[in-house]
Amino acid sequence: MSSAMLRSRATALFAALLSIIFLVPQVCSSEELYRPSENIPFSTIVAKYSEAVTLFSSPAYNYTMRWGTNATNLNVVLALRTPFANASSVAQSQLFRPYLGFGFGRTMIGAQFVVCHFDPTYTKYKVHEHLPVSGYYPPTPVNDENWLAVRPVSGGFTESVIYCEWTRPLAPNNTYYTIVIPTEYTNVIWSFNLIPSYRAKDDNWFSYHGNKWRGALSVIFNPAPPPTPPNSTDTGSGSPGTGQVNTADIVLNIGPVSYTNKLIHGFGMAFVWMILFPSSVIISRYLRSQYAWLYWHMGVQLVGTTASFGLLTVIILTIPTTRLIPHTVIGIILLGITVVQVTIGVINLLGLADESLAKLRGWSKGYHAIQGAVLLLLAFAQVGIGLDMAFPIAEERGKEAWYVYFFLVAFWVVIYTTIEVYVRIRVRRINPAIEKKKSQLRVDALAGTINRPTRDRYQQPVMAQILPSEKPPIVINTLIPVEKISLRSNLAPFTWESLDDEVMKGKLYVVANGRYVYDISSWISSHPGGSIILYQVNGTDISNDYFHEAGFDADEFTPRKNYPEQRKDRANAEVVRQQSARNTAPGMARRGSAASHALSITGSILDQMRMSPLVTESDWKIILKARRTHIHTDVALRRLATLVVGELVGSNSEAFDAYSAVTANAKFSNPSGRKFNRNEYRRYALTDRKQITTSTAPGARQAYRLRFCLLYPHDIRNDEPLDFLPGQSIEIQVRLPDKRTVSRYYNPLSGNLSAFDIVIRAVPNGAVANYLIRQRPGDRQFKIRGPIGGVMLGPSRPLRDTYRASYVSNDALYAPEEWMPDVLFLFCAGSGVTPVLQLLSYLFLPTLETLSATGVYTPQYGDEVQVYPGDQVVAKHHYFDGWCSGHNFSTNESGTFPLSITLPRFVSAQRAQAVRMGRVPPPKVVVVNSVNSLDELVGLESFEGSLLGYPEYIAVHHFVQQDFASVRAAASVNPDYTLVSHTAPPLEAVPLPCGIVHLGKLRPDDIASIVQTYAPSEYMHGVDQRHNRSVVTLGEGSSLRVYMCGPVEYLRDLTDELNEVGLPTEVLKILPHDRPVELY
Repeated sequence: MSSAMLRSRATALFAALLSIIFLVPQVCSSEELYRPSENIPFSTIVAKYSEAVTLFSSPAYNYTMRWGTNATNLNVVLALRTPFANASSVAQSQLFRPYLGFGFGRTMIGAQFVVCHFDPTYTKYKVHEHLPVSGYYPPTPVNDENWLAVRPVSGGFTESVIYCEWTRPLAPNNTYYTIVIPTEYTNVIWSFNLIPSYRAKDDNWFSYHGNKWRGALSVIFNPAPPPTPPNSTDTGSGSPGTGQVNTADIVLNIGPVSYTNKLIHGFGMAFVWMILFPSSVIISRYLRSQYAWLYWHMGVQLVGTTASFGLLTVIILTIPTTRLIPHTVIGIILLGITVVQVTIGVINLLGLADESLAKLRGWSKGYHAIQGAVLLLLAFAQVGIGLDMAFPIAEERGKEAWYVYFFLVAFWVVIYTTIEVYVRIRVRRINPAIEKKKSQLRVDALAGTINRPTRDRYQQPVMAQILPSEKPPIVINTLIPVEKISLRSNLAPFTWESLDDEVMKGKLYVVANGRYVYDISSWISSHPGGSIILYQVNGTDISNDYFHEAGFDADEFTPRKNYPEQRKDRANAEVVRQQSARNTAPGMARRGSAASHALSITGSILDQMRMSPLVTESDWKIILKARRTHIHTDVALRRLATLVVGELVGSNSEAFDAYSAVTANAKFSNPSGRKFNRNEYRRYALTDRKQITTSTAPGARQAYRLRFCLLYPHDIRNDEPLDFLPGQSIEIQVRLPDKRTVSRYYNPLSGNLSAFDIVIRAVPNGAVANYLIRQRPGDRQFKIRGPIGGVMLGPSRPLRDTYRASYVSNDALYAPEEWMPDVLFLFCAGSGVTPVLQLLSYLFLPTLETLSATGVYTPQYGDEVQVYPGDQVVAKHHYFDGWCSGHNFSTNESGTFPLSITLPRFVSAQRAQAVRMGRVPPPKVVVVNSVNSLDELVGLESFEGSLLGYPEYIAVHHFVQQDFASVRAAASVNPDYTLVSHTAPPLEAVPLPCGIVHLGKLRPDDIASIVQTYAPSEYMHGVDQRHNRSVVTLGEGSSLRVYMCGPVEYLRDLTDELNEVGLPTEVLKILPHDRPVELY
């Protein structure tokens, strides 16, 4: 192809593109293409052609095509027989500037045209070619000689016939043209117009054929055997035996593409995409406060999608083949996007109720909304392009369709704009200040720094009050305190306990307004956020979610300090302890006003520290993700008011008051807030999940550490406990994928109700444990309540048994406030190690608890603080290597100091002095932990931190039942492990950081040996002659307690062995692994 031809083709295509963009049709009026009419007698023309077919016939007009072929060319004559004898007798009202058209192709879109035009006097005519177009308007003429394949032969008005004769190669030297194979069927189309329309604005004649003067054929141009040329005028209907081929055998009148089907397709698609789908968007965006809105949205979408594919089938069957024009390309894109949109919509719909798919809703919901908007905009443009194909905007025909199109475009623009403005101003509850804070919070989160000034610690949300009236409740701004009285006699009274009972029976109840109970079951299938979130909030208070705006507490968040990592060159804690003992002289304690001032301010500062949520920056980001906060409209608030079924009247349980008196946790005072109730489920976010064991031993059960943070950390109740006491647990209630609602109890390792960590193991039949392990941080909300259960040890729970009472009452070493037994044995196995770790954290690794320094420490690095005996210090962060980061209240300095120069929280200064003088032994915590393999050991850092901080007060023994090779390998590279076989008494080994590791299962002899070694001196040791084993007998004034936790079989066997050793049942306490500890 020559460069000139390429330029010509590019020019023609560009002109076609302009015609699409600007909707300007091309007309045929080039005067330079006209040539004089030959006016050859039509009978002479007819004699030249062997084949003919009548294209159109009426009483006045007859349109025919005749043709003939040779080896290289196709010769065609188009003739229109008229009622007029000659040109001078033509009535312009019936015949004026006619054109005769012929095209190679199945439809006007994609065919190559040959068009004959005649001037008003019929003394001139022109035959020229046209490029195909993308719509049903005049095609683009080709004027470049290098492109022309058709050559005119003759034309004129003679013998009442207007005709034109032309020829073209069967195989033009141009890849653009259709190759005609004479012996095979070729699709052709035809048209003519007697009186084209005149357009005064550009002085042109519009060549529209209408729906009447057009048609389509499939023709064999050179049948075999070759026909005998006729000797006279012939219509082309041959007869057998004359050498001719019957026209019916070579010409198939396949008819034009159905114009009716095109209109059905076009107007049907316009109705679907410009009426149905926009209406569906209105429903889904603005009517979500109405019941069954989701079904209406789905129904309209289903009808529209089905209709779209049905209308697509109509046009495919109507136009089997077509070239890729803009309308076709956009249609294919729309089809693909529609399929994707439907798929995403189905995923989004299923994700409302299916937790496995709910994880995809984070992106599918936004993607569905954005893609839907793009789809509608593209569809509006597509309807306009299709309308221009059927009714070119430059023509007079179809104006009504264009009026409707522009009306609908304007209508939806006005409707969407009006509703959106109205909703934002009158319906949605948006505080610009809060929106600004949220925006800044996002910026800070992206930058990795969140730092906010602290304002009032607690701020009441805007609530809705149900007034005592028989009329539907109204919404006003107030908060009603929960009392043990009912304000409306027609409402059922609920306590948090009875509310949970109803939830467990299958009810869907929530608390809002701080007091009222609402039945949300009617929204389970229509809630915009899906049914999953309704089940997650079931039985909880939704006031913060429903009445607050998203990000309302962003300003209140002050992240916890990120403590630096431990220095690798820091001195060993045991070495520091020994040096401190040598360097500390009697009477070396800090004296003067500094010490007394420290004691006076310590309490108030610690209270402020404890009241701050234990939430980090990473926790906060996950919390915001898990909240799924939606700004509910005023319509939604009024809708909620109609769902009230009951009234929360507080707890009437006297046992609860008794429990509170016994546990006596440190509490947060917030008189303006609601009173704390341990039976109230509050919602938490899972902010971290880590696998902490990697055992490959057969039957190994991996352990995971999960961190939960309160969904609204600053929503602190009045008298809410500030910490967990040893033995207390929390209750997690979850709705499993099989629709069951179940609860499990877990002991928090540390923290308080704002943030805490638990350890769980993956077990074969552990439905809840395995469910929790599978969750990803921020994916859902969890219902948790507590603290629940009795307290193992603590200042609020002094020893009141007979063994402590037998002490000499005037001995100051054993004053009534003393709450730690002389020896505390902790036997544990499997997941039973969790309460042990909780107790170790409480006793040896406390945070924000005042500790008394007993030794002197001189800083070696700039990040360390000076400590003297008697200083009051507090640990804020433990490194679990005997060091901690904290604050010295005596010097008001913060930094790192060794934990080993302080006393444990359970040892008084008098008791420590007596221990140093040898008057009494130090109180001892003895941990005996049984594990299957070393890799299953949980809480290694807690064991190491406790032993390195206070080695004289704790002993740890680990019994590994299998996988000895891994134990020996660990001992060969890690000096933290002391290996002990059963042939060597375990008590002869000196405990090192992580304890003593025994190869083998815990045996009765091991139990007896450990008890005899660590039992207080007041015990009398003897021998059980019947079983030939050592036993202990309780002596006067002794204090000993044993806690056991683990599998049922383990507890049963251990209890028997301890009884046989000589420990009475009174000192044995079993900590159940599947329910709260109830020690009172």
